[in-house]
Amino acid sequence: MNKKKDLTVMLVFLFFAFAPLWIAAFAYYGSGHVYEDPGTQLLCSVAMLLPTASVFITGAICKEKIDFTGENSLKLGIYFKDKKWVWMLVAIFLPIIYTELGGWLFIALKPECFDATVFTEDMGMDPAMIAVMPLYSVVNAMMFSIGGLGEEIGWRGFMMPRLEKKMGIGPAILVGGIIWGVWHYPINYYGHNFGTGYWGEPWLGFILFTIFTISMNALLTLAVKKTNSVWSAAFMHAVNNGAATFSRMLMNGENLTGFWTESTVQFVIMMGPSLVFGIIAYIWLIKLERQEKAEIEK
Repeated sequence: MNKKKDLTVMLVFLFFAFAPLWIAAFAYYGSGHVYEDPGTQLLCSVAMLLPTASVFITGAICKEKIDFTGENSLKLGIYFKDKKWVWMLVAIFLPIIYTELGGWLFIALKPECFDATVFTEDMGMDPAMIAVMPLYSVVNAMMFSIGGLGEEIGWRGFMMPRLEKKMGIGPAILVGGIIWGVWHYPINYYGHNFGTGYWGEPWLGFILFTIFTISMNALLTLAVKKTNSVWSAAFMHAVNNGAATFSRMLMNGENLTGFWTESTVQFVIMMGPSLVFGIIAYIWLIKLERQEKAEIEK
């Protein structure tokens, strides 16, 4: 009976997380709109709140108790003891680190795209501002992290603990990451992350983005475990989406030609470092699970 109820809870949650976005996206773009239209911002902003809304709809339909803090909860508390504050800072600043590394990796491979005048002349800003822009982007992302929290309560606060309980952390990271990636497919299809017209469209974009969401699922899940707070994942998610880095501010895409103009190529190179961190997080989570099992068996 418990297994049947657990499956029902998960299916109801996924239905209400997926259906509104997929229906709205295909209806909006199918009516003639394109990804660059202003309505996309509203669509994506509302979509980010759907996983949380689905949690409470699921709780009401399935009579599932939803706690905000404590064991088996959504982990909405914020804690500073036992170095949890250190992990909160790691969650906040890690996206800047791997995004910066990815940008400089791209510049190292294609140095002609480096152009210091992009920031000073094209954007008309003082060079001194370059030093504070990454920090500004972090603060700005944290202040407007409600969208990240809207996703994280659903994915990492509700879905991941249930998947982990059923299949263990390793498979849960893979399955949860795939689910999270597929959720994005309608907006990926119409231009999110990769634009349109790239080689292998849309399937290559789907595959690359799903690899990214699996990697990010490991990072975000580790952040929640280390802080016992879904807020760490919300901040990391928000900073990841809004990070401004030195390297990207000093790139001029007009200097790129051929293979290097492909959005998928740029995505693989620039997000490569995040994949490395994701693999580290995945291995770390496996070790944590083994340690917990060993302690229980003692």
